[in-house]
Amino acid sequence: MAPLPRPSLCLNIPKTGSSFTSRFFDAADWLELKSRLGWGRPAMPNRAGIEIVRQIKRRGPAWGNLSCRAWDHHAGYSSLPPGLRRHPKLCALREVRSWYGSFYQYYTTAMTGTLLSRAIRMLVDGEDRAVRDPTTRSILSRHRHAFLERFRDENAEAGSLGGLSVAFLVWFTGTVRLEAMMEQWVGMAGTPGRKMGFLTFRAITILFEDPRRVFAMDADACDEYFASGRYMQDLRCDVFLDFDRLSDQLCGVMVDELGYTPEIVAFLREKSGRLNASSDERRPEVLRQLDPGAGSRKRSRTRRSTGTTSSRSRARAVQDRDSGARARRAASEGAQVRPLRLRDSPRARKSFSTPSLTVAPDQGSGS
Repeated sequence: MAPLPRPSLCLNIPKTGSSFTSRFFDAADWLELKSRLGWGRPAMPNRAGIEIVRQIKRRGPAWGNLSCRAWDHHAGYSSLPPGLRRHPKLCALREVRSWYGSFYQYYTTAMTGTLLSRAIRMLVDGEDRAVRDPTTRSILSRHRHAFLERFRDENAEAGSLGGLSVAFLVWFTGTVRLEAMMEQWVGMAGTPGRKMGFLTFRAITILFEDPRRVFAMDADACDEYFASGRYMQDLRCDVFLDFDRLSDQLCGVMVDELGYTPEIVAFLREKSGRLNASSDERRPEVLRQLDPGAGSRKRSRTRRSTGTTSSRSRARAVQDRDSGARARRAASEGAQVRPLRLRDSPRARKSFSTPSLTVAPDQGSGS
């Protein structure tokens, strides 16, 4: 009997096809197991079949994709048990502008109970119990003035974020949400010593051996760390896949490196469907807002409801009461994006390899 596929693990940066990759591996492992046991012809597994194979991989010998053993779908390398760290690790990387566009659409239309919704309820609507965690409440209180100043022109409210500007969400995730996740994911208070965008922050928490050490560096030390290439010693991923070619590259790595049966992978490639993608309805508008300088151009917005208008009015009233200043428009700004930039397009190769990364400067300004 042929051996089962080699153990592997996915380090999943959000919005890089991680749900698709997880389903693809689970289906492949189910079909590989069925093939070894002689259980009929290949067929796409149902949820029960997927859960069975996950339980087998959790409790039995190490084989196939072992991401089901991690404590979280987006768990970072530094939080994994030692037994998982030794296996080959895969990660998909996505072009920065495309990532922020997808993140914006998912966060404002699909996610529920977001930190931003709760922040609006607490800071704008005056619901004191909307945020119960004392650390998060403290973070929101520190950013209260900047939040209200920026939110006063927004076409959104706690229960409807679809009209939110891209610039506001990028600012919020790069300041308030980043600081909250520093505490949750890294166990550090405050923000990194080197100001960085949210995508850079998430990539470091997921891919690096010791994120705390990177975040503790001051700006000069952090710049030298990336420019010199020393970060490569701490990067703990073996194969980088290109999001735009994810299906093809994933299939190649599974067959060439991990020992999956070519016929099973080809069957899944045909039957598994398309990679998850955000709705294209607003994509052009969202991507335009991500262009440098887009925030400084006047944007015309359609008011969706009187509720949204009153939410903006409440933000203005709260801000005026807090600051004692005259009502004024918040200055628009470009997206603050400081990603891990790729000098070369990452490709799946037969020998595990890594792309060349740098920390790029922010675009736009703001606190």
